[in-house]
Amino acid sequence: MRKEENVTAPWYANETALPSSDGGEHFQAITLFQKFLYSWAKGAIGYNWYDLRNDGYDATYGEHNFGLVTRDFYPKCAYAAYNTLASLYTKATFLSQMDFGADIDAFAFRAANGDLLIPAWNLNRAQENSMIILLGVTGKASVIDLYGNEAPLGVENDAVAYKIGRNPATLRLQGQEKLPANGGNFFTVAAHHPVMTGKGNCKEYLERQKDFFILPGQDNSLAFVFRNPTAHDITADIELAMPPNINCQQLKQSVVIPTNSQKSMTFKLTASKDFGSSGISAPIIANASFGSLWKGELTVTANPVVMLPASGNHPQFMLNDRMQYVKLVAEAPELQHLTWSGPEDLSANIWLELTKDDFILRAVVVDDVHVQPYPDDKLWQGDSIQFALCFGDTPYYEFGLARNQDGSANTAVYSAPPNRRPKLKLTTVRDEATHTTTYVCTISRADLKLTPQRAQDGFLFNLIVNDNDGDTREGYLEIAPGIGREKSARYFQLIKERK
Repeated sequence: MRKEENVTAPWYANETALPSSDGGEHFQAITLFQKFLYSWAKGAIGYNWYDLRNDGYDATYGEHNFGLVTRDFYPKCAYAAYNTLASLYTKATFLSQMDFGADIDAFAFRAANGDLLIPAWNLNRAQENSMIILLGVTGKASVIDLYGNEAPLGVENDAVAYKIGRNPATLRLQGQEKLPANGGNFFTVAAHHPVMTGKGNCKEYLERQKDFFILPGQDNSLAFVFRNPTAHDITADIELAMPPNINCQQLKQSVVIPTNSQKSMTFKLTASKDFGSSGISAPIIANASFGSLWKGELTVTANPVVMLPASGNHPQFMLNDRMQYVKLVAEAPELQHLTWSGPEDLSANIWLELTKDDFILRAVVVDDVHVQPYPDDKLWQGDSIQFALCFGDTPYYEFGLARNQDGSANTAVYSAPPNRRPKLKLTTVRDEATHTTTYVCTISRADLKLTPQRAQDGFLFNLIVNDNDGDTREGYLEIAPGIGREKSARYFQLIKERK
């Protein structure tokens, strides 16, 4: 951005932070570590974290939870992360950004004692871990986690395996003068039997097809690909630990990967009909060892497929957790009343239905104060629902649903594929005694061009519930990212109609 705008003045991140009330202490610690090193690597002349000590004791009040230590001076997770930064990076020199792939932030620093430090973290929501092989390693190697815990890494034939996950870490190379070469990702989740089989011109829709999905009530497969860039053979041993509702008959497998070649390993899985019925993913843990190079755990996210018609009456999606909430207003004392306080403040249950002729969405929203004075194109600024449907077309559909202050229903079509403008039928009911608003939206499948084949191939769905208690749009609950801020179908939920 600075280059595009021809800005040459130095920049200083002089007040940046995140309260531990938003996502918890661990997430606050991750944010501190990433923001500090990212700002440094991108040329910032300084970085200030606001602040050292919590301003109060209210765990739900953001302004009370910015500190690295509690109000009574007990260290928080962020304090431990700060200690790690101070211990490793004081008087260090930034060298360069490391290219480990589009979804990985990685940088190289030279520590004051001469060690080479490579902090990194994975931004890819679809794959939890990357296993990068670094070549030309000449000294000792270790990995240091967010909180300063250090573990030695094996160096085999001048190669080291660096596991890069969502939690940032630092690779320390002692006695390493030159930057190591990137040998690529040793361990990846392989292409498998496609669950999404539709065609289209939407890039995110096509990328979503590559993710690992589990079909409920059916046989599934999980495959890994191992690529060995080193000069010697490597034996990969994997033992899976399965989440509830997924079974695997053969949990252990082993394969030898010859030098400069690749091998695959496939596990046959069976999922119960209840897996993913509420749209919640589950982790499969791979306990792995790669010869003497690396040993530890790798996580594979099993993405659910929501099948319609549903097998019961429970909602397909439930929005009631702080981790699903996106806050839009600043943390300030005068704005504290706009902070989400729990499910009684805002929450929702969502049901989807496909009939022969219609797509039907039903939402029961709990909202303590209902405010919706806005016109059609600005419904999203008040209490409302936004939802998206992607069948592979660009642009995909995005709709708005609202109940006006006078009790009338209102809808909006924010985007749609070319030459399509579906008609939405909406009914709403507000119960002030229980603070609930019920929305029932019906769209003709013919208007959507949602044929049985398209529904069976799989389509993508996402939804947010906006909240406005009278001052401003203060935040929203979301099923997945992609509507409220950036517009992207990359992480929308997969829906399929049963044959």
